Amino acid sequence: MILTVMAMPIVSFTAFAFGRNPFLWAFWAYLFQFWCLIPLFLMKKKPRQELPPSILKLAGEINMKRELRKIKTPDDLFGG
Repeated sequence: MILTVMAMPIVSFTAFAFGRNPFLWAFWAYLFQFWCLIPLFLMKKKPRQELPPSILKLAGEINMKRELRKIKTPDDLFGG
């Protein structure tokens, strides 16, 4: 039982990294535990889709807000 619980997230993350459906591979891990990694590694990787521009823009804005929060004085701008 513990091996099954450990196999499901590991196989799911590996499947996601390979461009496969992580939920389907979690099901296969539930049935076959770590044995389902063998066909996963033998299959060709699928290319992942690019992120939409709206998400990239949102991530850039969040990052900029974090960086601007660090500025307290004019000396912080020049690393002094």
